[in-house]
Order: sequence, then structure tokens, then C-alpha cells
Amino acid sequence: MGLGSHDVYANLAGGIAVDEPGLDLPLAIALASSVRDRPVRPGTVAIGEVGLLGELRGVPGLERRLKEAARLGYGRAIVPRTARGAAAPVVPGLDVVAVGTLRDALAAAIGGEASGSLGDRSGAGERAAIPIAADEPATVARTPTGGPDAS
Repeated sequence: MGLGSHDVYANLAGGIAVDEPGLDLPLAIALASSVRDRPVRPGTVAIGEVGLLGELRGVPGLERRLKEAARLGYGRAIVPRTARGAAAPVVPGLDVVAVGTLRDALAAAIGGEASGSLGDRSGAGERAAIPIAADEPATVARTPTGGPDAS
């Protein structure tokens, strides 16, 4: 996904710490959803760290986070595949989708082809709300390189 010609601004609501590695995957999914103008599948939550080559890494407390997601009513979670072939956490009421790469995570979250660029999109500078979680949307603003969105 080519984002080199755009400035990307993300607004995190709810007092979430910016240095939380578990935010990498949800933010990447939000960006892809915005660029492709395709919604994230309803009831989906994502947790994970994204490496420089697109590999997904686990985060501390994954099972606790998944239990909380299930308690909040989410039905599906996209998480990094565990190392050494261990099984993904089993949480009642939550379909846990374990993936190894960002490409696989994007396919699980928004479906369709997981590659692409911004070149086929019009409407640069518009603001789009991309639901990562049903009750706390992430807002992603897309503007051409040259400055922040004025709205």
C-alpha cells in the first residue's frame, strides 16, 4: 500500500498510550480500510505488533485482552499467530483468527486483495471514520503531503 505521497494523522480516543505495541495492527487495518474505502468486518477487534517486514508479533497479556473484547461484545479477533506452532488462545464467544503477516490480517479484516496503492483513490484530504471497535472508532485523515488537514 503506497502511503508515501500522503501525510497520515490518526486520533486515538479513550486515553490509549501511543507507545502500546498492540495498536500497530489495528492502526494498519484502519489505514488499509480507509485507503481502499472498504469497512472492517463488523464486530472485529485486532491486537498485535507489526514488524518492518510485515510480520506480526504477539503482545503481552493477549488472552486477558481477548477476554475483555469478548466481554465487550466483539465476536471476532485478529491476532498474531503464536510462535512455535502453539494454539491461539481459546476464548468463549470469540472467534480468534491467528495470522502470521499483515497481508493475511488485512485479508481477514477487510477481505479482498491485501495489496494496492493510493493512486486509484480520489478525494484526498477527506476525513473518514474507520471502526476498529464498534464503540471506539479511529479517525484517519488523509491529506496530500504538504500539511495537516484544515478541517
